[in-house]
Amino acid sequence: MLMLLLLVYLFHFFAAVGCVVCSVVSVGRLIFSSNSPDVDCFCRPHARRLLRHGYSVFVVPGGATEALYASPHADELQLSNRRGFVRLALSTGARLVPVFSFGETDTFRQWAVADRSPTIARFTAAFQRVFGVSLPLLTSPVPRRVPITTVVGAPVELVPPLQPGHPTDEEVACSLARYTVALTELYETHKHRYNCDPAKRLIIR
Repeated sequence: MLMLLLLVYLFHFFAAVGCVVCSVVSVGRLIFSSNSPDVDCFCRPHARRLLRHGYSVFVVPGGATEALYASPHADELQLSNRRGFVRLALSTGARLVPVFSFGETDTFRQWAVADRSPTIARFTAAFQRVFGVSLPLLTSPVPRRVPITTVVGAPVELVPPLQPGHPTDEEVACSLARYTVALTELYETHKHRYNCDPAKRLIIR
């Protein structure tokens, strides 16, 4: 009962500070007015229509999982099994542009990373499976004062589908590989200039 009350309190607290539920309807309400009929039908087919009309979409493929990887020693990305954004780009003819922000993982420290505890790592992974959100166990709620620099690369040349609008799994995998290479090259080009630790490296899971 106490845990239920705590979850309700946290839900209203985060709503009060401006957070929204990461559902298709919530995202639709951010894009359209609340009384628009497009709100309730905001889904992947509608996203395709937005892209075909020239809108840009910013996607973080790693999602909540990447928050658990924050470390001062490495920049870890969850990308190798994230193919939905590539398939969407191929099916609409949109272009993928690699973007990376240096310094983000230096703003907080986590217990799971600080002491390499497998018990804490298992707990945070189980929490994400049950509730659908990650729970980084921060050593301090106050972020460290570090510079964050965002660099933008050139659009990636994707593999054009043989059947327009219907990319195959092989075409998606090949395009993801090209995107991964482009993102890695972008990181390697700028890491010595913008990383707080010159020895920091990029790890793609």
